[in-house]
Amino acid sequence: MSLTSILEKLRSKKQESQRTANQRYLHLVEQLTLNQEVDQASAEEIISAVGVDWETELPKAIETKTERFRRHQDRQRNHQAIQDRISAERDLRQAQAELNDALQRLQPAVDNAAARIRQADHICSITAGAEDWLLSPENVLDKELLQREQQIFEELKPINAELAPLQADRSHKRSSLLNAEHNLESLRRMKSKGQSAFDSLTSFFAKDADEQHLENRIADLESQIRQLDEAIAPREREQSRLRTELEKIREEKLRP
Repeated sequence: MSLTSILEKLRSKKQESQRTANQRYLHLVEQLTLNQEVDQASAEEIISAVGVDWETELPKAIETKTERFRRHQDRQRNHQAIQDRISAERDLRQAQAELNDALQRLQPAVDNAAARIRQADHICSITAGAEDWLLSPENVLDKELLQREQQIFEELKPINAELAPLQADRSHKRSSLLNAEHNLESLRRMKSKGQSAFDSLTSFFAKDADEQHLENRIADLESQIRQLDEAIAPREREQSRLRTELEKIREEKLRP
């Protein structure tokens, strides 16, 4: 074998050994980056074989590998986002086409409804005063109808005047009745528990803390409310009758 052949084989063997050492070093860097267990002696052998400075070059290689992992993930996310966008654009085009079709189908109905609204608004604007005009006394030909209307207004005045204070008084007494019933219920509940109304309730309630007093108060209020009901009922019936007659007159006045 010639010297040239021997040197070539030695060179080839050295290169193969160097490639192997480099591959082992790259694997070591990946293991350290991923925090995997590494044999100390094996690591020292690999670092020595490639001639790397473990204090400067190795940390730098780990830092770069870490960043490469992150960038690789970003690249995958980027590719996925591109595919998602392509899919979304396709869906958007389809949805827009369907929307346009729907708008074209519904547009005549929308236009028709809008036109009816405009027409209704126009008619309302030119006829808005018709009801007031028909109801105005100077435009009513049936004078007897107007006289009857005025008569009913006069009849309603004293009824309304009498009802207002009676209804207000009844409302006040109903509120007082509810309050007294509540106090009586609270008093009975407290007594059943052996509690003192004077210790637990307000001074206002303490004045009425006698159960018999509350019962009498309730009975008195109920009697007063019944009397008010008897006074109010016929007046309300008459008021309702007159108002019904007024409504009929109003309908008659609205006729041509």
